[in-house]
Amino acid sequence: MIRSLTVSYTTPPHVPAPYSHHYSLKAEVVGQQVNLEYSITYTDRDTISLEEIENEGFTEDDNQQIKAIVGTIWEKPLVDLIAKTTILPEGQHLEDFHDEVHVDWTTADGKRVQGIPENVTDWQYLVQELIQATLEQSSQEQPLTIRYKRNEKDHSTTLITLVVKFAQRNAEVNVSGSKAAPVLHTLNWEQLRPVLQAVYAPEYYPEKALETEPTQTGEFIDSGDGFWYKIGDGVRNLRGQNVLHKLQKQFEQWL
Repeated sequence: MIRSLTVSYTTPPHVPAPYSHHYSLKAEVVGQQVNLEYSITYTDRDTISLEEIENEGFTEDDNQQIKAIVGTIWEKPLVDLIAKTTILPEGQHLEDFHDEVHVDWTTADGKRVQGIPENVTDWQYLVQELIQATLEQSSQEQPLTIRYKRNEKDHSTTLITLVVKFAQRNAEVNVSGSKAAPVLHTLNWEQLRPVLQAVYAPEYYPEKALETEPTQTGEFIDSGDGFWYKIGDGVRNLRGQNVLHKLQKQFEQWL
């Protein structure tokens, strides 16, 4: 069992302002809940002008400190990840040290472990999920909503809406169309992960994004940013990888 956990990350020296930052995520198990605290501080902003900051899409003050509470459904993923984590010997670093995170946890019996985990990708993935859970529960952001639409030549349509709830570690899939009654599916977290991986694997081209829901024939996806991308045009395969097929296959399971 785990009592508390802190994961922190600092961008490497070559990352310039306004992008350079430090963040930390703290999780504390208290009874039947997990208390979360997420903070991010942008660094070296005094080395550039406000105009330069705003030109990059930031504001004068983008620092955040947010607290939230989630259920103990989050405790097992934390315990499972800790169980398979090996900490690097002191003084050693990963080959790609730019991705390193620092972890610091205390078990229920008081044992404390801290350092750089070898399985950094697993930690990065979990931390991003926890950050999203924190933002959801604090009402800073709405649940991630992904839409997939198929428009047929006969003008029939099918719309699949996937609502991801990070705080509850589940998702809902609503399938509606012009030829059938709506259908609702519920996904657990393990079922959801390959769907999200398929959604974000292809390359999206912002210059080809559509601002309004498409009516022309084809298949389209809104990956959560509110814009629509046509499969094979606005969103494409990576070089040498047919990731669009995997994307289509994930959504076709509900058609």
